[in-house]
Amino acid sequence: TAGETATLLLTGAASLAAGPYQIRIDGSAAAARSRLVDLDVSAAPAAAPGLISPGNASTGISVRPSLDWDPVPGANRYEIVLATDAEFADIIDSAIVEGTEYTAALLLPVGQTVFWRVRSLNACGPGNWSPARSFTTGAPGSCPTGSSPSTLFSDDVTGDAIAWTTENISGDAAAHWSKRTPPAGTGLATRAWYAGNSATTADQRLSSPAIVLPAAAQAPIVLGFDAHHRYETDGSTDCWDGGFVEISTDGGATYTPLGNLRNLADPYPGTLSSGNPAQGEFAWCRQPQPGTPVRTWFALDEFAGQTIRLRFRSTADSNTVGPSPNGWAIDNIIVQSCQ
Repeated sequence: TAGETATLLLTGAASLAAGPYQIRIDGSAAAARSRLVDLDVSAAPAAAPGLISPGNASTGISVRPSLDWDPVPGANRYEIVLATDAEFADIIDSAIVEGTEYTAALLLPVGQTVFWRVRSLNACGPGNWSPARSFTTGAPGSCPTGSSPSTLFSDDVTGDAIAWTTENISGDAAAHWSKRTPPAGTGLATRAWYAGNSATTADQRLSSPAIVLPAAAQAPIVLGFDAHHRYETDGSTDCWDGGFVEISTDGGATYTPLGNLRNLADPYPGTLSSGNPAQGEFAWCRQPQPGTPVRTWFALDEFAGQTIRLRFRSTADSNTVGPSPNGWAIDNIIVQSCQ
């Protein structure tokens, strides 16, 4: 009867081998219904995982590190914690995950020493913690202990030999992407890619040539560039007009925004507002220090082993522009790995 409780006794569950299962419960009254229920069977808590990377006491690790450990028989999930002290009194990040890797949910300060450990979870509860390890973060663009930067793609925008593609879907002609000396006040005095803040609805795209990324063993793989970005803002965080970076792994047929989770420096302040062709996307519309370019970095580790193209999109709604100098200027573009 509605509002009451039924109890199902699984008489054969005790003889099942350890692992995950699904039960289908069928009920019928005025109508038939089915519901799948997860069932975890465990005989004992699982052992502590062995930590793989980063290596213990390593330096130059990404400010948004990726952490890996060995799988453990009998573990259904894993709990990971990061702290600023070896006693784990000051925990700065934690998560429960099903796989054996985790990317930090926050950007860590440069030069921060972090301690981390993992334990297995199953139906019998948590197992023992792994022995803790530590690592120290480096500035974006630096490489971990024992490796050095390897340039995969580089363009200082002074020449024309590198074949970029511009697509000016809509917007003021004067705001189209082009190579030029940026406006005064951007802090970029030499030739750069520049798209102005259009006063009419705009979607202006600048796409890189194909870039071949190495295997994950050469991580971190990063994109870096100097930028000045200033558009019409919407309140204290969001953007009526703005710019953002996208990536393609299918030769430019489709693109996906890199987003803030891959942003290692100069995070997007907010999202694009109504009337913008890319409404809802994270974007830049403010310059952290007016008159000074900012070095921007994105993590590309998850695209290791693939051929990519990068696209810089400058978008605007149908009215008003940001204060001068406005638009988006980009220079000194590099993609690098660590060997």
